[in-house]
Amino acid sequence: MGGALTKEFSKIPERIKAISDNSSYSIKTERILLSILVTFVLPTFVAIWAGVFKDLLSDNIGWWWAVLVAAILCQFLFSIILLSRKNLINDTYYYARQLLDQVDDLESEKDNLLNDVKYYTINLKLQNYWAISTSHLLAENVQEEAIDTTLKRYVDNLFSPVISHLGGNLFGYIHNEKWNYVIYFYDKNGETLNSFWRVKSPNHTSSGDGRSWKIGQGHVGQAFDRREAIITSDATEEKVRNLSEAPKRKQESYDRETYASFVAIPIMKDNHEPIGVLVVTSDVRNRFDKFNSQILQSASTFIYNAWAVLHKRRV
Repeated sequence: MGGALTKEFSKIPERIKAISDNSSYSIKTERILLSILVTFVLPTFVAIWAGVFKDLLSDNIGWWWAVLVAAILCQFLFSIILLSRKNLINDTYYYARQLLDQVDDLESEKDNLLNDVKYYTINLKLQNYWAISTSHLLAENVQEEAIDTTLKRYVDNLFSPVISHLGGNLFGYIHNEKWNYVIYFYDKNGETLNSFWRVKSPNHTSSGDGRSWKIGQGHVGQAFDRREAIITSDATEEKVRNLSEAPKRKQESYDRETYASFVAIPIMKDNHEPIGVLVVTSDVRNRFDKFNSQILQSASTFIYNAWAVLHKRRV
């Protein structure tokens, strides 16, 4: 019996919504009209009639009283209608629907907060994992000739949980989405940003390790030059594309379709010179924003620290 009662109660919000939707316009119109009549129109009319027309109708005072009594009776009648059981029930449904809408808004806010908590929880777990990976790196006895190989292995470990089961939670990847992670390091001799490490979805359109960029070229070169993250939710917009698009000689036929949204974060520490750029892209618009890109900012810091540790051994 308890289960049946709970089931009936669960249907109440839907019934309220159905009744309110069916008669919402008439409820609102009736409430507004009666409220105006009771609280404004009739009292005003009675006051004007009593104050102005009494002297003008002194020869026919009975008619004056008849109109005044009729107005008062109308006032009383409309008050009864406004406070009638039917109108009170309609008002109850009307206000109940407003409360349900507020509940829906609160539920939506609750879901957003839960998603934020989940994101921060994953972020914290990843940073703990990255800290452990960094401590292992510090403990390694890396030979100079194995520095690049060691750093690539470290980055593989860094992004493995992000790209695998956690990736969908962090960025909401969907089936067949073309995602792409690249780390560019700056080569001072050639004055170019060259791809050092890359991993992409199996169905990604491009091939190889990626293109090289001059400082200021495309979103990679711009992020390096400006020393700040460039986050573009929709690179297909004309104004946005004009700001971040690569020079024509660097463009590929698949660029606009494949790189619909991206994040480019300079790899640096404090106000030091950047050493490269971390780039994550997707062919899905609105994949990245300032909130969900915070984890990539943290990743870039760990990459810089690992590079600094190994760079000291190179020198």
